[in-house]
Amino acid sequence: MIGIALAVLSVPLWADFTDNGDGTVTDSKTNLVWQKCSMGQDAKSCGGQAAGGHWYGAEQYCANLKLAGRTWRLPSHNDLASIRTSGPKPKIDQKAFPGTPATWYWTSTTNSASEATSVSFKCTGFIKTARVRSRAIRCVSSSPSNPSEPIKPSEPSVTPKSFIDNGNGTLTDSKDNLVWQKCSKGQDAKTCGHNAELTNWDNADEYCGKLTLAGRKWRLPSKEEMVSILYKGGRTMIDQRAFPRTPAAWYWTSTTYPASSSDVFSISFNYGNLVSSRKTSLSYVRCVSSGH
Repeated sequence: MIGIALAVLSVPLWADFTDNGDGTVTDSKTNLVWQKCSMGQDAKSCGGQAAGGHWYGAEQYCANLKLAGRTWRLPSHNDLASIRTSGPKPKIDQKAFPGTPATWYWTSTTNSASEATSVSFKCTGFIKTARVRSRAIRCVSSSPSNPSEPIKPSEPSVTPKSFIDNGNGTLTDSKDNLVWQKCSKGQDAKTCGHNAELTNWDNADEYCGKLTLAGRKWRLPSKEEMVSILYKGGRTMIDQRAFPRTPAAWYWTSTTYPASSSDVFSISFNYGNLVSSRKTSLSYVRCVSSGH
């Protein structure tokens, strides 16, 4: 019976993951090796409850982990998002990662000297978290042939960026070499009067592709570009002097969610966080143009 059990564990459970039978799971798509069970659980069966810890302890735990003879680290937010699913909570495949709680997990992605990004397996959110708070922990090991380096998102500014209002419904951000649509879809192009319109992702992508404002070519902004205009100084997480009447709500980005081609990232100008959203759901739209 033991031999049969080990044989079952050594073959792929589904398309991307293989249980290696030693407390680790290999993702063939990203070439990452994951700790099968969360900190606090039995290393192979995942029995018991996952334990939480602060960010500093999480980093130390992963660095000191002795599992399967590998070197371990805390995963980046992109690493952790790659194993999240869009199905029922917990949003992870329990066949590969049994006993995973529907809660927040630490990542190595830092936002400031006192904050780091945590990823939810209850919803599909990312959020900045004080490093002294408690979160669950799962470590990852990079394959030498394809190391995964953490990608750090931009930190929302505490002072507004310097935008040039071009007087034609556009704003120039000379620092990032971008030109922004001043007003959201549905608003007056120059005064931002009227209410912004909600739309699904396909319509948002088409809208930006067909926009002829100021004789420029437009597109949906990436999540990094949208993060770059976050601003902490007002009721909404954007400078209302530059982008008047922007709703404190969700906006589309062009960035596909790693775990599902049916989902993309949207960004909140209420809380300043990123989540994955179904393309069929509704969010607001602001387009961007590259170059001055």
